[in-house]
Amino acid sequence: MYSTIAPSCLNARICPISESPCPGECVFADVMRSVNLGILVLDVRRSQVIFANSEARALLEGSGVEVGYESLSSLFDCTEQMCDEASVPERRSCTLGGQRVGFTTYRNGDIVWTFFRDISDKARLEAVAEATELANSLGHVFAAVRHEIGNPINSAKMALSVLERNFDSLGRDDALDYIRGVLREIDRVSDLLYSLRSFSLYEDVEPRPLELGRFLQEFVEFARRDLRHQGIELALEVGAPGLRVQADPRALRQVLINLLANSADAMAGQGDARVLLRIEQSGDFALLELRDNGPGVPEELLGDLFKPFFTTKKQGTGLGLPIVRKMLARMSATVVIENNREGGASVLISMRRIDA
Repeated sequence: MYSTIAPSCLNARICPISESPCPGECVFADVMRSVNLGILVLDVRRSQVIFANSEARALLEGSGVEVGYESLSSLFDCTEQMCDEASVPERRSCTLGGQRVGFTTYRNGDIVWTFFRDISDKARLEAVAEATELANSLGHVFAAVRHEIGNPINSAKMALSVLERNFDSLGRDDALDYIRGVLREIDRVSDLLYSLRSFSLYEDVEPRPLELGRFLQEFVEFARRDLRHQGIELALEVGAPGLRVQADPRALRQVLINLLANSADAMAGQGDARVLLRIEQSGDFALLELRDNGPGVPEELLGDLFKPFFTTKKQGTGLGLPIVRKMLARMSATVVIENNREGGASVLISMRRIDA
């Protein structure tokens, strides 16, 4: 039904794959026919299906898909316009009947190769794992919320109970002390609820092309004055001018504010406190580093920093860094925190660079 020899090979004396004399019958096609992987070879210039092995036909015909050029090129997005020879192949997936199929396409001249297999079981297992992880995470979050809100509420309730029982015998100053204590606990709850609100504040970020150096220059001018009042010097180093990334400037500004606040808290009361913002290019990525000369982070705590409600601050909510990571993830960026050899800590943000 399908030729075992590609049209580009029919009149050739030398095999384009092995670079040895053509034996006449394509041994490579014989191998591809028997592998447990769907293999399609399409000629986008002639609009022809050159090759389809038995695994490919079984998957396609079993799902009611016609093994023809038009249906296959549309299904796997490998028409002449869609399949760019210079593009990097990426793993994608589609639905065939009730099956989930993962596939990868490669182009060599006019010839497009597509490799695919049934990943339905893998997709189901991943869905179960994701649901389990979500349930575990929600359980952790709800338990933490109950703990964080329950403590100040119980303290406030206890103070009000004492005030109620001893209202007539307490003097004015003692009564005011109890009232102030209750207000402090209410403030703790209020701060926590505000942090929870901020956690979903940028649920729908709007990334757009952003020149990172110019953005940071404006941000540093905005943040430098407040940090100087705290005795902290803020510097900017642009190692790669003109770097552009996809980012939401509002969300990125909030990320940097949160990170600077952490550094400022860590260096409170420290002489010669400094923070350096630095950007440089690394291949296809722009690297944004926030480096301070504070006390750093205890090594045993580095793995817990992005866990919700984990905090090293006496009055912290433990939501600042999870918010940072969430905002950056929605801009396809990653973040890690590490200690510097010379002291202090660094936050490293990696963002995919876009062409000017």
